Amino acid sequence: MPVWSRRFPRTPEAAGGARAFLRDVLSSRIPPVVLDNAILLTSELAVNGVRHVPAAEGDWLEVSVDHGDEVLKIAVRSPGKDFARSQDLSRRGEPGGWGLRFVDELSSRWGVTPDTDGTAVWFEMDWRTGGG
Repeated sequence: MPVWSRRFPRTPEAAGGARAFLRDVLSSRIPPVVLDNAILLTSELAVNGVRHVPAAEGDWLEVSVDHGDEVLKIAVRSPGKDFARSQDLSRRGEPGGWGLRFVDELSSRWGVTPDTDGTAVWFEMDWRTGGG
């Protein structure tokens, strides 16, 4: 199972870097529609990692890709430690706020894994069956 990982400065440009990283490692390995969905979801998680983590907690964002024969797993780690999966996924009436809703709808499964350095928000796509 190939695994790739890249760390980015936690700046607004991190989402663009994450999208390019996924294109580099996955464009010849999975169907285009699955790649498009994976890029969208990764971009949303990267933006969340930049937007919702206080600057004092750290300046990095890490994207890892675990490509299996049938399942694609992507994790976005950041130094934030207070993510709660139970947060409202729709935030109706507020601009933005749809990233986790997209993750929930387009992935096969997703979750949150805290560790000593921060938190990883990950999703899996059963890509042989078309994604989510």
